This record gives sequence, structure tokens and C-alpha cells, in this order.
Amino acid sequence: MPDPSPNPRARAPGARLALAAAASLLLGACAVQAPTPPAGTAPAMPAVWQAPLPADGVAALPEWLQSSDPVLRAVLEAVQAQAPSLQQAVARRDEIRALAGVDPGGPRVQGLAQLQRTRAVLPANSPVLSQGLTQIDASWELDLFARVRQQSQALARRAEAAQWELQAVRLSLMVEVAQLYLTLRSAEQAQALALEEEGITERLAAQAAQRQRAGLETPAQQALLAGVAAESRQRRLAQQLELEALHKALVAATGMDEALLRRQLAPGRGQLPSWPALALRAVPAEAVQLRPDLMAARMQALAAWSEAGAAQAARYPQLQLLGSISVAGVKLGSERDESRGWSLGPQLSLPLLDGGARRAEAEAAQARWRQAEAAWRGTALQAVREVEEALLRLAAQQARVEAAQASLASYEKALKGTEQRWRHGLASASELDEQRRLTLAARSLQLQLQREGLSACLSLYKAVGGGFKPA
Repeated sequence: MPDPSPNPRARAPGARLALAAAASLLLGACAVQAPTPPAGTAPAMPAVWQAPLPADGVAALPEWLQSSDPVLRAVLEAVQAQAPSLQQAVARRDEIRALAGVDPGGPRVQGLAQLQRTRAVLPANSPVLSQGLTQIDASWELDLFARVRQQSQALARRAEAAQWELQAVRLSLMVEVAQLYLTLRSAEQAQALALEEEGITERLAAQAAQRQRAGLETPAQQALLAGVAAESRQRRLAQQLELEALHKALVAATGMDEALLRRQLAPGRGQLPSWPALALRAVPAEAVQLRPDLMAARMQALAAWSEAGAAQAARYPQLQLLGSISVAGVKLGSERDESRGWSLGPQLSLPLLDGGARRAEAEAAQARWRQAEAAWRGTALQAVREVEEALLRLAAQQARVEAAQASLASYEKALKGTEQRWRHGLASASELDEQRRLTLAARSLQLQLQREGLSACLSLYKAVGGGFKPA
């Protein structure tokens, strides 16, 4: 026989059970924390670099790019102001930062205002019906399984990654422009050398023509020196073409007006920056770990980890608090009526059957995390490789420069002797041509090594993230 007691607890056991379940879920939400990335996922930097550190090498400092060469400083300032690739990176950073400002778990409040006036066709002369509605709806998700928190973490990490990516673009662009600048200045030196060689070979060809008319030179030897002069002219024209192409490349990289760029480049024509030599005793792994591209890859991996956790949490129940306040009014002819209402209560969403969509999204998010983690490790390996290669180039640079200087001195001495012997008829034109070719190659190699030494400094500067200072 049913209990006739009016006790509401006895009449509503289901309500008590639902209330208890909701309370336990609400209390459980306070205990659930967003999972942290698994330990050991960070790529390890080598404790000892395999490439030797130069005893008296050169370590690029940020100040070098600002104070070593006034023209280079002006060019780099223009790059930061108007380079298209940098502006694009800034815009992307701002876009992601704006999206990261959204709070996925914050309260949502939405208002609605509606007014409608109607008159029926039949019966005739029907009064006008006016209806008005004002409503405010609010919702707030109670983060039971840290889904919202992990979404917020992912957004914040994406924004931080975008900031690091901007720094990486800025660093790469600065180094690229500085490398172009070095190549252009080196090409100017090579053009000056080509002009000098052209003048010398044309004078020798003219002297050979005079000697041939005087019977002191054979036609074949005179023709050989004339061909050498023509080859020198062709080499000078090719060098001029390369120099013009470098101007175009620098214009494209900086976004500067070409006429303005040429005016700024004019004062230091043919001069490479003289950067101070600093003792390089160590390249700490901590410096490499702060490379902008490596930090960006790390933030992307952590964001993917948070998104994977959020996708997994989406497979569990979601609890929301819903509330609504409404004011409605109706007027028909001279009659008026108005009413107010409100509602407040929890809403529990239980994912039951969705065709495997939530499970598939969780698995896909895990796969995206593995991809991002692998990309992070790949970036770390590339960073180690770039540092090792830069150290190798710096370690070999001094010995190569010394050998090239000794070679050039010997070739120039031999060339002077060969020219004197040729004028006295003791050397052939082919000997003179061969000696001049060797001397020209030695001069070109010396210019190349000068540029490569500075380029290696910039490569190390970029490889360690641009913020490294020697110990």
C-alpha cells in the first residue's frame, strides 16, 4: 500500500537523486585539473657540441647589426618598418592574439527585443494587435572535466606561438637582409677588381699589338692577349649584371624604394662591415633552446596537447547553468496586457550516441599532438645541426684566410716577375696569361673568404636564436 504521507521527500525520490548527482558533478568539477604534457617530451640539447669552438673566432652580437655599419643599420631599420613578410607575420600574430582573447568558458548573456504590429484582414475593421517581447538569456558552463580550461590553454599557447613565430620571421629576415648586404658589398669589390683587370689586360693587349707590329711578338701571342682582354671585359659585364640583380633582391627583401636604397648604399660602396673579433668560449644549450622557431614549435606542441585533452573531455557530460528573464506585452485595440517571467536551473548534457564523432575527434586530436611533437623534435634537431655547421665554418675560417693570403702574396709576386720578363721578351704571352689567371683566382678567393667569414658569424647568430652573448 502506498505511503499517504505528504512529505515531499517521500514523493520525489527521483528528484533527490538527480539533485545529488548534479551536486556531486559540481563538486567534482573543482577537483578535476587540466592534464599536463607528459614528462620527457622536450627535445634534449647536446651537453657538448661536436664541432670545435674557434679559439679566436667571431660571435655575432645583436649590436653588430646596429652599429657596425651605418648603411646596414639604416637598411635594417627600413626592413622592420616596411618589409612585406614582416608585416604579414605581424598581422598573423595580431589575428591569433585576437582569437585567443575569447573566453570559451565565460558566461554568455544574450538579449532579445521584438515588436510586432498586425491587423487581420477579416473581420473588417479589426483592431490593431501590438506584441512586444524583451528577453535576456544567460548561460554558464561548469567545467566538469577541464574541457574549457584546456581550450583556454590551447588558445593562449597558440597566441604565444604566434609571438615566437613573429620573432623567428624577424630574425630570419634580418639575417637574410644582412647576408644580401654582405653579398652586394662583396660583389662591388669583385666589380672593382674586374674593372682593374679589364684595364690591365687591355693595356697588355695594346702593348702586344705594338710589339707585333715591331716584329717582337708573334700574331698568335698577340691574338691570345687580345682574347684575354675581351674575356676580362665579359667578366666585368657579368659582374655588373650580378650586382644589379643583388640590388633588385635587396629591394624585394626590404620593401624600400630602389632609388632611395641606391642612395643609401652609395657612401659605403665596396666596403664590408668590420665586426670586432670576440673570444668564443661556449655556446650554451640553453641559448639554443630559446631560438624563436624552437619556442614556437614547443608552444604549438603544447597547444595541440591541450586541444587533445579538450577533445577527450568533450566525450563526457557537460553541465550548464541556464537563466532567462522575459517581459512580454500585448495590446489589442484599447485593451493592454503585460506579463513577466523568469527561469533558472541546470542543464546536464549526456553524450550517448553520436555515430563515433566525439571518439574520432579525440583520436584525431591525439594524432595532431603527435605531429606537433614530432615537428618540435625535428626543429630541435635542425637547430643542433645549424649550430654545429656554423661552428665548423668558423673553426676553419681563420686557417683558410691565412692560406689564401699567403697564396695571393705569392701569385702577385710571381705575376710581377712574369710581366717584367714578358716586356723583355723572356716570357711568352701564354705564361703571362696563366699567371694572371692564377692571381685573379687568388684575389677572388680572398674576397669570397672575407664574405664567408662574416656570413658564418651571421649564421651562428641566427642558429643560436639571435640573443646569444659569449661567456
